Amino acid sequence: MKKYWLIGVVMLVGIMLTVLAVTGSQKTSSNGKGEVMPSVNGQSTEITNQQYTLAQIQAHNAASDCWTTIDGGVYNISKFVTGGMHPGGSRILLACGVDATDLFTGKSPMGRMHSSMARMMLNQYKLGVLE
Repeated sequence: MKKYWLIGVVMLVGIMLTVLAVTGSQKTSSNGKGEVMPSVNGQSTEITNQQYTLAQIQAHNAASDCWTTIDGGVYNISKFVTGGMHPGGSRILLACGVDATDLFTGKSPMGRMHSSMARMMLNQYKLGVLE
């Protein structure tokens, strides 16, 4: 039992450190058009209602240029992917260039679901909405 408790604590600390690293290192965000906008506490100050098509998302299907859509939102998660911050490692590459709603909202192969903290982290990468 102590073993599982220790694993849980280690995972929680890892998630907290990831959140701190992500929010502390981002001073600007991209709107997907090559323009950089100011941000406040890692959150874009621009309203993210820009519309994108699935075809546009599909063009960004590599680790260094990874866009995805989840629950109708469009996200540029390239920095998260290339920064090696995903606890599931390279599994996040499955989300590049596709609708990853099922991947994000379903259970992982390890039987875990994404946390509310993961959803909060996702918001900082939002570009807009799916058309």
